[in-house]
Amino acid sequence: MANQYYGRTFAFADGTKASGSEVKSELDSIASGMDSVDTDIARSIKMPSGTQELPAIAADRSLTVIGFDSSGNMEVQSGVGAFKGDWAVGQTYKVRDIIIDAAGAVKLDSVYIVSASHTSVDLAADIANFDIMIDLTKVKTSETNAAASEVQTGLDAVATASDRVQTGLDATATAADRVQTGLDAVATAADVVTTNSNASSASTSATNAGNSASAASTSESNTQSLFDSFDTRYLGWKGSAPTLDNQGNALIDGAMYFDTTLNIIRVYDLGGTTWVNLPATTASGVINVPSGNITATQLQAAINELDTEKEPADSTILKDADIGATVQAFDADLNTVASNGIGTGANQIVQLDGAAKLPAIDGSQLTGMTFGSRTINTPTRAIATTYSATNSDIFISIEMVSTGGQSIYELLVDGVSRYKSSQAVGVGGTMVLNAVVPKGSTYKLQAVFSTASLNTWIEYQ
Repeated sequence: MANQYYGRTFAFADGTKASGSEVKSELDSIASGMDSVDTDIARSIKMPSGTQELPAIAADRSLTVIGFDSSGNMEVQSGVGAFKGDWAVGQTYKVRDIIIDAAGAVKLDSVYIVSASHTSVDLAADIANFDIMIDLTKVKTSETNAAASEVQTGLDAVATASDRVQTGLDATATAADRVQTGLDAVATAADVVTTNSNASSASTSATNAGNSASAASTSESNTQSLFDSFDTRYLGWKGSAPTLDNQGNALIDGAMYFDTTLNIIRVYDLGGTTWVNLPATTASGVINVPSGNITATQLQAAINELDTEKEPADSTILKDADIGATVQAFDADLNTVASNGIGTGANQIVQLDGAAKLPAIDGSQLTGMTFGSRTINTPTRAIATTYSATNSDIFISIEMVSTGGQSIYELLVDGVSRYKSSQAVGVGGTMVLNAVVPKGSTYKLQAVFSTASLNTWIEYQ
């Protein structure tokens, strides 16, 4: 016996004696192993008593988990559940399947999990078989509240700045009170002056009062500067984007105002000399820069323009009106070609043969085909002689007459065999070899087997 809990140390055999220490060591090992078994059992998941069978077929257990029903009995469940998409009538839904209320019969776009297997009839009636997983009504409400909170935060910032202005004004009033107090002290001192010494004291008090008045004036100036700074940064409510601040000066970076037309707060970007919208909660609050055929200046309006399926500016693009004329006319022509087939007869399509050559056709009506020159070189061209295409590409047509023996001729272009013509034994007649030689290449006609003689050699340049 050998496993993770116990391994034998001593080999005990029948009819032999064992020492007490060896027996004790083995028993200690067994006891230690049993302790480990107890520990593992204590950590294991214990199933309820009774007989509860799992599906014997592997496919029935695939992608499922062991769980417990509403009565606490063990069962095979589908885990998180299969996503079934939009709810529909006549569908079989199993426990833990996931659906969406896209039609809005209960809560528009909310996500539900099936709590009891059933075949769907009516969403409002079947709602007892579902539990809501994600309530998008609450999600959208939270989104709206968050947007409102952003606006309130902006208003709070304005209120805070106003409080700071008021604080500055209060400081000015306090300084003025101090000035008045100093003046009162001067008046009191004047009343009691009876000697030169008292007159000197009064002079000192007057100086102090003057200093207090100067301090009050400075405080008032600082307060006015603070208000001017605030007034250049928050411009208030406007029906359109301002080009100057409230004092008629150039806009500064970060200046802001509330646009009563767009119902959004906008901030001035000095670097780009543009007004930037704070995050909007609807497409109608997002500015669009018109381009192409789109003229709308708001994103929602631009989407609406695209939805009208504007006609392209290019008049050559195929339109619906063309379908009944141009396209159907092309279709009729294609049907005519298809019915006539392939061949060399009237209204048929000419097809190259297996050697990629045109079949024998009447070319008497071909027009627009010109060659630089046509030269019949029969007297000056010879077999096994190399020539050059110096000025242009050359089309060569060579005709030979066989006397009846086997004849094979080939045309070498730049030393490589490119074209070949042959005649079998006992078959007399004319042999024709046509070839095209690129400009700058050399060409030579040579006989592999020959019982033929050169009849004509024509070159087109």
